[in-house]
Amino acid sequence: MHPPFRPDPMRRSLLPLLLLLAGGCAGDGVGILDVAPGGDAAAFAAHLEAALPGEMAAFGIPGMAVALLEHGQVAWSRGFGLADPVRGVPVDPSGTVFQVASLSKPVVAWAVARLAEEGRLDLDAPVESVLTRWHFPESDFDVSAVTARRLLSHTAGTSIHGYLGFDPDVPLPTLEASLDGATLGLGPVRLIADPGRGWRYSGGGYTVLQLLVEEVTGRPFAEHMRDAVLQPLGMTSSAFDWADGLRPRTAVPHSVRDAPLPNYLYRAQAAAGLYSTLSDYARFVVASMDGAGGGGVLPGPVAQGLHARADAAVGYGLGHQRFTLADGRVLVGHVGLNRGWRAFWLMEPAAGSGIVVLSNSQDVYDLPSRTICAWTRAVLSATIVFPVGIAGCQGR
Repeated sequence: MHPPFRPDPMRRSLLPLLLLLAGGCAGDGVGILDVAPGGDAAAFAAHLEAALPGEMAAFGIPGMAVALLEHGQVAWSRGFGLADPVRGVPVDPSGTVFQVASLSKPVVAWAVARLAEEGRLDLDAPVESVLTRWHFPESDFDVSAVTARRLLSHTAGTSIHGYLGFDPDVPLPTLEASLDGATLGLGPVRLIADPGRGWRYSGGGYTVLQLLVEEVTGRPFAEHMRDAVLQPLGMTSSAFDWADGLRPRTAVPHSVRDAPLPNYLYRAQAAAGLYSTLSDYARFVVASMDGAGGGGVLPGPVAQGLHARADAAVGYGLGHQRFTLADGRVLVGHVGLNRGWRAFWLMEPAAGSGIVVLSNSQDVYDLPSRTICAWTRAVLSATIVFPVGIAGCQGR
């Protein structure tokens, strides 16, 4: 739902207290950031086994799932805690389904890139020349400069930062209605800045891409994503809609106060609607590595090209975030946050190393980010440099 680097007011107000509390807990056990550099995936896995249960208990985080990648393959994966605390259902790496929020966006970038490779879509053509079911409202900005490439990189000047999700008992609006403003008060998708002149995170731009995919393929978005990307990668427990087969295995989301929440649903599926298991999403990350050949979905160079810094973007490629380590190395991944869920993945594509973290808690402590930071310290021997606003790599 939310952008990667904009904590909510509650998080800002509680974070100092939580950091103090975390330090107070450290005396009785191993903290997630208490990790020595220079290790490997096996050593870091042992550290997680020791550290995560205590950190989760201290901050009321019901469940997490973590996968470590080495040499372009999954080296270790584990579920921690409970997918459903009321029924006592444990988190299972291959069985538990999570909402992965904005981790949807890199997968969508693959689908759009594949359409371009097939000659069905021009990344640099005005999207208005393709759209028929909906058009941008009138504005002072040049709508002809809105392209698929700029929508993918958040440089198209579109509105709506992130979506809230609808109560599962309420019928979802149509895609056109969502674009026109059926967004729980967030307004319509419109141009609010000059396309191509700067970076502005926009889930709304991905909703335009969702419509573009439907218009180009003549198929519902979730169906096309299943056939074009998910199934070819073997992601058989993943979907961009809450498919019947996934519902019994979906974890129960929880708020920042460890209270269960409804499984909020998204018409803006491209921005925030992907459901996946840890094992499935790790398949996508493996396919994204250098030398993986794009998993048979994209030519390898095209898949890797999505990681490159986009024009006018700061720390972003096409559907992928770019993170810089203190030693200058650039990593690729994405952060996700929906109501009741957190997710994060990160990789060093050339080395074949990576990590995926999924959680059914919108925890203020942001344990997924801290787990990612501990991984960079332990396995990559460097500290990740987050933009201002993320505390995941700060000390305990």
